[in-house]
Amino acid sequence: MRSGLRSGTLASGAPDGELARNERRTHMGRTDQRCRAGCAARGRRGGKRPAAGDTGMAISAKGFCCKTVLPLLVAVGASVAITSAVMSQTGTKPDAKQPAAQPGGQMPDMEAMMKEFMEKSQPGPHHKHLSQWAGEWELTVKCRMDASSPWDEWKAASSAKMAMGGKYLIEHVNGEMDMDKDGPMPPMPFEGMSILGWDNFQNKGFSIWCDSMSSGYYLEEGTFDSSGKTLTTNGENFCCMSHEIKPTKSVATIIDSNTRKLEMWNTGPDGKLFQSMEITYNRKK
Repeated sequence: MRSGLRSGTLASGAPDGELARNERRTHMGRTDQRCRAGCAARGRRGGKRPAAGDTGMAISAKGFCCKTVLPLLVAVGASVAITSAVMSQTGTKPDAKQPAAQPGGQMPDMEAMMKEFMEKSQPGPHHKHLSQWAGEWELTVKCRMDASSPWDEWKAASSAKMAMGGKYLIEHVNGEMDMDKDGPMPPMPFEGMSILGWDNFQNKGFSIWCDSMSSGYYLEEGTFDSSGKTLTTNGENFCCMSHEIKPTKSVATIIDSNTRKLEMWNTGPDGKLFQSMEITYNRKK
């Protein structure tokens, strides 16, 4: 990029100030176009999933805007720094008549945008709440297929660690799922993984879950209570029984430093939520 800027200056013969303005307008125009495209591609809000048959491109593009803006901010920052260095060497001053960016349709001030991005990309208070869930755990799992069915119970183990500078809690669960204690079906090996995080930009938490029993995933979003001990999330997820997208709900609670609980609700045939799972976590000693 540096060699390109310098060679462009020599080849064009244009004044340094004019070249700098053109360079900044080019970067800002591209950033604005990509940001608009990324935001338009976002296909879900509030934990909703695409309808059956959708390509899934909306979900894959959800983080497009911020992921695109960061490298462009760095590029623009580098361009401005290089241009400033060139002007200081040549004695050229920026054009004082250049109009300021206008609201609506114009990109915000690059320095302010970068400052906000860097601040909100750092772990905050809610990430500290999530860090309390890290560690090695023994799990007692209770689950059932519908509200009228008896609970099945089985054991599992969990290992959870904070990742990426303390911004995400990544958990791995292993066990043997026994859904037919009195029947002929033997216990089945089970493996699951979840990612819990808090989005400072949108001011909400999120939970992503996938496991070895399917090829799909659960996605929910929500908030902590005032104590920071309970995270309630909601979503709309695919039901493999009915092949429909249905509401789901989860409540994760810290009971004490060595005990926590996760409760999950699914939508039954009657369209009402019922508690389908309860997991009690006891920290390994």
